[in-house]
Amino acid sequence: MGWMVCLVDITESYVHLTVLVCFAIYKVVKNMPRSKLGVKRHAVNTDNLVSALKRCVSAEMSIREAARTYGVSKSTLIRHINVFKASGASIFKYSANNNAKQVFNNGEELILEKYLITASRYYYGLTKKEVRCLAYQYAVANNKKYTHFWNTQNAAGKEWIRQFLKRHTNLSLRKPEAISLARSTRFHPVETSHLKKVWNCDETGVTTVNVPPKIVGPKGIKQIGQITSGERGVNVTIIAAINAILTISHP
Repeated sequence: MGWMVCLVDITESYVHLTVLVCFAIYKVVKNMPRSKLGVKRHAVNTDNLVSALKRCVSAEMSIREAARTYGVSKSTLIRHINVFKASGASIFKYSANNNAKQVFNNGEELILEKYLITASRYYYGLTKKEVRCLAYQYAVANNKKYTHFWNTQNAAGKEWIRQFLKRHTNLSLRKPEAISLARSTRFHPVETSHLKKVWNCDETGVTTVNVPPKIVGPKGIKQIGQITSGERGVNVTIIAAINAILTISHP
């Protein structure tokens, strides 16, 4: 029986060690930076593409033969031929379409970028999850084509927000500082633009005869005098004002 108890203890220790190792591997893999190794496509030779398209449009070559002769992808050649025929132009001009799978065009993404910056300046910045939800609502409102996965979560995918931040280098994930509502309302850009209108006015009384300071004199004398411009002066009231941006008015 002793060897059975020993075997059970060894098995439990082995299982416990296996669980710890798996958990450690999971944490390491989870915290590793994501790297996507996709298929790197060769750059399109513009001259060969134009020559192949001209031969196909003029019916001098078939699409398969032109693609093989000029070393151009057949699907790429077909796509450009269809675009050229649909445009009705007489001269073909190649234009790269690197953002073919983007949900939003450059102008729409610029609007999103400006909105996020403005919200951050008003101390109401959006989290990554909130940005994804905003992108989904924006895509639905503008009838954009997106993957059906967005509909399951009512938000854009994690890959979209990752690529969006890569394309817009002015944005980054920041840790905000906690600011109370009272402070935000007092030092808001809209409020601080009116600081020049906030004035503080105060008055003080000044006499035309200066008060003599204390002097060193002999003891035992009840009263001691000091020469001034006059014995009795006139009390003058002076009013001065200053605003919140340190603009001082003349007294």
